[in-house]
Amino acid sequence: MSNSQKKNLYREYELGIAEGFIPGPKLSFDNYFKNSDLFDMIEMKCLDCHFELNLSYEHFSMDVLHNEAAFPLDFCPECGKLQFVPKDVFKKLIPFNVLK
Repeated sequence: MSNSQKKNLYREYELGIAEGFIPGPKLSFDNYFKNSDLFDMIEMKCLDCHFELNLSYEHFSMDVLHNEAAFPLDFCPECGKLQFVPKDVFKKLIPFNVLK
């Protein structure tokens, strides 16, 4: 994860603390990133338009950890369809033409 991505995530975290969405106390920048593997990056790819992007696992962690999703799933930022999946899932599904 780049420094710029870390700074953006930390700003989102600070905003979540300030607005009461994330319980405190607030962690320092260094402690925030060294306490968890939630900051791993996931290579995502759209099943429809094939757009690719690396995203932080943090965005999907709660759904996966609470068994609400078997894998991260999101709307594609390029085409807007709910077809944005991890690249390894993409590679398993595309050969079977799951969308046809």
